[in-house]
Amino acid sequence: IKYLPVGTPIPKSSVNTIQTKKLEGKTRVEFLLYSISGKLPFKVEQQTDPSALFLTVYGLTSNTDRIRYDSQDSLIREIKWDQPADGVFLLKIFLNQKQQWGYDVFYEGDNLVMEIKHTPNLERKLEALKICLDPGHYPETGAVGPTGLREDVVNMKIALELKKLLEDNGSKVVMTHTGTEIVGLYDRPRIAIKDSCDILISVHNNALPDGVNPFYNNGSSTYYYHPQALALARSIQSGLLKTLQLPDYGTYYGNLALTRSPQLLSVLVECAFMM
Repeated sequence: IKYLPVGTPIPKSSVNTIQTKKLEGKTRVEFLLYSISGKLPFKVEQQTDPSALFLTVYGLTSNTDRIRYDSQDSLIREIKWDQPADGVFLLKIFLNQKQQWGYDVFYEGDNLVMEIKHTPNLERKLEALKICLDPGHYPETGAVGPTGLREDVVNMKIALELKKLLEDNGSKVVMTHTGTEIVGLYDRPRIAIKDSCDILISVHNNALPDGVNPFYNNGSSTYYYHPQALALARSIQSGLLKTLQLPDYGTYYGNLALTRSPQLLSVLVECAFMM
């Protein structure tokens, strides 16, 4: 955060043309901005039914005469814009995509760009997917069980077993680490994004503070952040409960570093409690 002097003008711009462009594996939506005096802040809201992305840009005034659709692109159903307040521009992007797979928003020079990921070819199910597995913790131990068993050790063993199962079913698997290198918390999702993964699963096991009865507080749980990952989180949670026969500790919205990346489907799983 850089503090500016009181009275510094808010960055402003106007947009005349918005255009879409189909690329390999994604579609770009480009804002051609004019007279920009600094990068404009923005936020994205995701809607899953009907499937849409709402991009609000602050300091932007519409002079929007044209929205150009790429005739080769079938991802975007329709784009609408609105100016709900002075200096607030809202772009509504409706998608022909029941399950969204990720998006990114960034600046290229003075132009604002949103990239929307296409749905992978799922005709052969797991074979089409590239999945990033993150064994939670290390070099931090994480939780420690009553026998001294460390969570980072358990997480790694589960992740390696999951890697084998996924690869046996044709998936490509990327590991954030293998237990011998130190990878920072925020570097882990970056690895998944850099390798163009479709799904990021962070493997953990849970812990309770002292004084909480583990016989009443236990089970499996799964966490998501973006609406696009909720269906995956629910599916994984259902599979855990069916296989492990542990209590349902719940599916949670979780504002976590490993679930916040919008570029792919990201979930964090607490398989069981260390105690």
